[in-house]
Amino acid sequence: MARETFDKLLEARNDMAKSGKFGSFTKPVKYEDISDLVNKWLGAKKNEDKTKIWNEIIQTITIKQRDYG
Repeated sequence: MARETFDKLLEARNDMAKSGKFGSFTKPVKYEDISDLVNKWLGAKKNEDKTKIWNEIIQTITIKQRDYG
């Protein structure tokens, strides 16, 4: 289900980028780059664990966007 949501969001992002109405967009991160962390986040029970994993997801996205150029 997380993958389906990601794909829908990516599709919307691409449509927005093509329209030219919403400014510039960075290259999207591949789901595979964050899927393990997403699954950990989904399985976490404590809010502090979710927060820690969420920050790891953001950090991974930031690093991958730099790598993608």
